[in-house]
Amino acid sequence: MKRFVATTGLLACASLLGSAQQVPDLQFAPAVLTPTFAANTGPTILVDEGHGNGHTLGETLTAFGKLVRADGFAIKSLPGTFTKAALGDAAILMISNAAAPPQSNSRSAFTQVEIRTVREWVQMGGALLLIADHMPAPAAAADLAQAFDVQFMNGFTLPKYMTELDEDKAYQASYDDPSVFTRATGTLKAHAITNGSTAAERVEQVATFTGQGFRGRGVAPLLVFPSGFVSIFPDNPWEFRPTSRRTNGQGLLQGGVKKVGKGRSGFFGEAAMFTAQRYGRTAIPMGLNHPLAKENAHFILNLLHWLVGRL
Repeated sequence: MKRFVATTGLLACASLLGSAQQVPDLQFAPAVLTPTFAANTGPTILVDEGHGNGHTLGETLTAFGKLVRADGFAIKSLPGTFTKAALGDAAILMISNAAAPPQSNSRSAFTQVEIRTVREWVQMGGALLLIADHMPAPAAAADLAQAFDVQFMNGFTLPKYMTELDEDKAYQASYDDPSVFTRATGTLKAHAITNGSTAAERVEQVATFTGQGFRGRGVAPLLVFPSGFVSIFPDNPWEFRPTSRRTNGQGLLQGGVKKVGKGRSGFFGEAAMFTAQRYGRTAIPMGLNHPLAKENAHFILNLLHWLVGRL
C-alpha cells in the first residue's frame, strides 16, 4: 500500500518522527536461517525502476532486497524499458506500482511493444511478478495484466467499514487493521507456495495493507477476500463518498499465480506486504516488520522459489 498524493516522494529516515509519510524501515533485516543458494549465485531478479515505480530497491524495497540476497538470489534494478536484451537471462522480472508517464495520453505505464516483449519472455521461460496496489496503480498495470488474462481493478478492496470513514481515518485504519489471510479461515489457499517444501516453510497466515482485488482466468488463488469486503471506486484515491461505486469484494483475489507456456507469473493487488516501512510520528510498522506479518517473508521466498521452478 502506498498513499498517492501530490507529494509522494519518500523523506529521509532522519525526518521520520516529524513526517506523515511512509518511509523505508532501513533497520529491518529479515532472517534466513538456511539459504537456498550460495551468496549471489542464485537466479537473478530484475526490479523494474524505469516506469515511475512507487517501490524501488534503494527505498521501500530495501528489506525485500536484504531478504532475497540472504537466500542467495542475485538482484538488481532495471532502469530502462523492457527489451529482449534488457531482460536477458534473468529469472524474474518484478514490477511494483508502476505509473503512467506524466502528461501521457495513455493510462498504461508500458507500451504495447513492452507488453508483447514481457509476454513472449515469460512464454519462453521467464517469470513475471506483477504488483499493483490500490488506485491509481491498477490502471497503470492493467494492460500488462490483461496480456495474461488477469483483470486488475482500479479501486480499493477493503472491509466495508473503512469505506464509510473520511480520508484520514480510512488511511490510518489501513495501518491499524491489516487484512490477514489464514488457512483457518480459508482465505489463504493450499498451494505449493503456501505449503513449502518442508514443515518449516509452511505458511499459516499472510498480512496485507490495503490494495485492490482482482480476477484472472487460470490463476491459482493464494489470497482470497472473504465476506465483509467491498471494492470501491472513488473519483480520487482515498476519497470515499456515499455515491462512490461499490461492488462485493468477496471471492476476489489479492494474490495468485499462473503458469504461462514455459514460464510462470504471479499477480498481487497489494505492495506493502513485500516491503518494510514505517509511518507517521509514532513510526507505525507496515509490511514485513508488522507483528501480524511474521510469515510474510516465508511466503515471499516460497513464491520466488515457485516462480523459478523449485516448488
